Amino acid sequence: MIHEDIQLSGSLKISGSFALPLAANTASISNPLTGSIIIDQSDNNLAKIYNGTEWQLIASQSAP
Repeated sequence: MIHEDIQLSGSLKISGSFALPLAANTASISNPLTGSIIIDQSDNNLAKIYNGTEWQLIASQSAP
């Protein structure tokens, strides 16, 4: 089932942890799928997402 134009309002509180896979660098991932998310160890451990063409930084990030 595909949902389009979903809008959320209010606040969202999430507790617990979510572990992303570590990658030595984005070049070390062969044939990434669109939407794949990794932690790029060669780029200050920043989270990146693959948009189908290239790896992009995910918004602003800060360590806990």
